Amino acid sequence: MGGGVKQVSKYYEFLSFYQRAEKFYSSIMDHKNRHFKNHMAEDYDKKDIRDEIIITLKPIYKKEAKQIIDELKINIDYIKEWRSFLADNNLINESHYSSKIKKAYIKALDANLIIGAEEVNYMIFILNFFLNILTNEKNTVKNVIGNLSYKHCVICGANFKSNKDVQITCGNKFCINENKNRAKKLLRKRK
Repeated sequence: MGGGVKQVSKYYEFLSFYQRAEKFYSSIMDHKNRHFKNHMAEDYDKKDIRDEIIITLKPIYKKEAKQIIDELKINIDYIKEWRSFLADNNLINESHYSSKIKKAYIKALDANLIIGAEEVNYMIFILNFFLNILTNEKNTVKNVIGNLSYKHCVICGANFKSNKDVQITCGNKFCINENKNRAKKLLRKRK
């Protein structure tokens, strides 16, 4: 039971951070909208307003974001690891289609459609936003979920996460044996 409790506590720890990141995002959007409306009344150019917001407010936002991760005793790598975990576990990456097909599918989709398609993608969007404030890393949900870290099994075609760089099968006993048999046949043909 101890291992399960520890695993669940990791999820609660992440969700605690995520809730703060989502509230942080909402407060920034509210603040930007108010700032934008105030300046629109003064007949400013939209690009000038956007630039002013970035120059004047981003350092303040960065300080607030840094304060959040310091309070929770997490770091940027922690956020990136969770972002990768979420990307690997969204509906698109849970399927057993090849990464080539998935990349083509993702490329054809509208960025906003992907964000709204499932909660996991929205969570990735929030993490991307938070990382952008902290590090100026500009990343889209499309890029994160399209950067598939899976290999394609040469026998059954299933996607799998490789334990070794040289691994070419999914690890299923049938696939391992079939791959060995094919390698033996190839060696016999060469003789």
